[in-house]
Amino acid sequence: MIKIIVLGKTKEQYLKSGIDDFLNRINNFHKIEYVVLKDRENINEEGKEILERIDDEFVIVLDVFGKDCSSRLFAEVIKKECIEEGKKLVFIIGSETGLSEDVKKKANLLLSLSKMTFTHEMARLILLEQIYRAFNIIKGTGYHK
Repeated sequence: MIKIIVLGKTKEQYLKSGIDDFLNRINNFHKIEYVVLKDRENINEEGKEILERIDDEFVIVLDVFGKDCSSRLFAEVIKKECIEEGKKLVFIIGSETGLSEDVKKKANLLLSLSKMTFTHEMARLILLEQIYRAFNIIKGTGYHK
């Protein structure tokens, strides 16, 4: 199982459509849950709510200072942790105010999508596309060339 936790609703319709499309595509490979939490002004309150939704999973936090990762390496992480070891993966995308240090400390991996800056709503779509791409790499389909 893969769980994605995001803060705040996606406002842009084109992003909502893309997110829904990739959630459906990923579900053909693996069960995925998309959790939207209320965006709060206090990141420590947000952090407590996020941590309440995490048990003993492999936690990946998206962070601008996180590790750079190719699509193939990302696929290897998903294959090892999720498929081979059967762990539940939890991806966390904060709001524009960031994430609490407690949430970052809980991470097994801090991951950067790019050195470029994206809106947090755009990062959701990019992450989902990369998860979909990872499963296609693992399965050996023609999606990733």
